Formats: sequence, structure tokens, C-alpha cells
Amino acid sequence: MEFYDIDPKELDLQPLGIFATDGALLTPGTSESWNTMTIGWGSLGTLWRHPMATVYVRADRHTHAYMESSDRFTIAFLNERDAKKLEFCGTHSGRDTDKTTCGLTPMEVDDGAIAFEEAELIIACRKVYAHPLEPHHFTDTDLYEEIYGGGVSLHTVYRGIVEHVYVAASVLEEHEGECDDPDCADHAHHRDPDEAKEF
Repeated sequence: MEFYDIDPKELDLQPLGIFATDGALLTPGTSESWNTMTIGWGSLGTLWRHPMATVYVRADRHTHAYMESSDRFTIAFLNERDAKKLEFCGTHSGRDTDKTTCGLTPMEVDDGAIAFEEAELIIACRKVYAHPLEPHHFTDTDLYEEIYGGGVSLHTVYRGIVEHVYVAASVLEEHEGECDDPDCADHAHHRDPDEAKEF
């Protein structure tokens, strides 16, 4: 599978909807040992002068131990046709299930992180911050009760510097030929095929 490694500033997405609407696969670990889970909570932005991704994992999830021990993680957004794969990875635990049985094809990207050939967009991060949420830091107690009432385990917050953004070649190639302006700033229209990486 071929991907273009693009500058994070070139990302064109809906920041308030990409996680909630599309969902994504969060994957820490290496080719020797990894786990993935479906996430619907996350954010992308700038923090500490770096492009930053923030994700949340409950302490009782199998992925939590991998996030704790891993230096890197990836966030992979799939095509809507792969919704069943996202659903499978969100309802089955890696403790007792091989998640590749749903049709996912793991691959190693730069720096040894794991993502999937089926992804249209992969955000590869270096973990720089981790901290568990704490009840007394909630200024809205109703919100806390809504999400965590009844003894539900709290999430740990993980922040990672975005080191690579990979876009599937098939996605960018859909835009080829849309523009004949050589000075166009949209690199998706004028991407050199030789720049694509195959993982």
C-alpha cells in the first residue's frame, strides 16, 4: 500500500467532527507486540509549539498497558466502507481476540509504529505526556456524573507530537487533474507519484 508523508499543516479536515463522526483506530506497540482499539474521542491542534494529537484510554482497557509502555502510537482513519472493522475493534478485546480477523492488515510505518493498510489517513505520534483524569479537576460535576457516574473507570490522557501524517495515495490521486494551475498551493493536485512510500 502506498502513502504520501505530508506536512501536518496540509491536513484538511473537520477538527470537531473527525473523531466523533468517523472514528479511528488507536494503535500503540511494535511489530512484536501491539494492540488496537476504536476511539471516538480525541483532538488535534498545537501545543508546546508542536502539532499535537490527544487521545483518551480507560485504565481497564487492554490498550492502556500498551499506551503506558509504548513511546509511539498511531491514529488511523479508515474509509466508511470499513465501518464494520471499526465496530469489531471497538467491541472485542485484544486480551482474547486477534483483531486482524476482521480484515485489518497491520503494517510498520516509520519509527516502528504500527498502522493498517486499509487506512486513508494515518497520524503517527511520539508520546510526550500521560496523566490520568481525576474527579476533583472537573469543574462541571454534572458532566462528570454523566460520563463517569456509577463507578466507570476514568480515562488517561495521552498527548503525542505528530511526527508523520500519511495519506493513502489512492485518496490524493482522486484529486489529480482537477487543477491546471502550476502555482496552485493545494499539493494534493500536484503530488509527485515518486514521493509515495510503500510500507
